[in-house]
Amino acid sequence: MDKIPAESRRESELSYSIARRINEVLVRKGWTQADLAKAVGRPPAVVSRWMSGTQNFTLKTLASLEIAMGEKIISVSHYYKPSSVVEGYRITPRREAYLNDFAGKTGEVHTTHLVEGYRPRKKKGPKGGKEKTPAE
Repeated sequence: MDKIPAESRRESELSYSIARRINEVLVRKGWTQADLAKAVGRPPAVVSRWMSGTQNFTLKTLASLEIAMGEKIISVSHYYKPSSVVEGYRITPRREAYLNDFAGKTGEVHTTHLVEGYRPRKKKGPKGGKEKTPAE
């Protein structure tokens, strides 16, 4: 097994993990592979290849599976490690603390609003200038 390149080994692990996850969802829902084939509009032979764990899943395939089954198949980890530079701007210590707090609560980071030098555009008022009030 040492002769198998690490990249190929990891690719196989991921493929088998996805197939196992699909099987978990099928068992929980009480579906067969034929039920899944109908739900995604693919021939049963294709679903059988997916379930073998040797299939190279495309993002399109994974998206159609998630929609058909109503559950997530894979998830992408969101990891944020604070850095002093984001997109050429320096993050101030105060903003970095806010960013860390925000990332810890939501798992999402929108750094364009938190970096030094970012200035939001001013909102334009209604067209035509000031609103006219009716004369009393």
